[in-house]
Amino acid sequence: MMLRVFLYLSSVGLVFSSTSFSPLHCYDCNFKTFTDGYGLKATHQACVEPEKDGHLLAKVKCDTACFNRLDENGFVYRGCYAGNFGVDSSQDGCSFQVGATWCFCRMYLCNTGLNFTLLP
Repeated sequence: MMLRVFLYLSSVGLVFSSTSFSPLHCYDCNFKTFTDGYGLKATHQACVEPEKDGHLLAKVKCDTACFNRLDENGFVYRGCYAGNFGVDSSQDGCSFQVGATWCFCRMYLCNTGLNFTLLP
């Protein structure tokens, strides 16, 4: 009987430990702004203002950190950090790394802002 209880509890523990729970979710999208004669536009308008249009955006589970990235080509990316070579994501905030401004955060859907004050 004790062996059955032990095996049952062991199997329950395996089920719970094998399903990873990540409370962190990040917006996942990108955009670039441009002018078209009628004013400033964006390639993906909902990605510009996730606080307003977040219901239209993809949200991904994340085990690392959420990020906003502004590349030299003018594209802004939002997503879950996947370990890009040469980028240090260990601290929250913005820094210029590997030719782009990276901003990291670790709260639910926190990659909304565009605090790119560290552009070269």
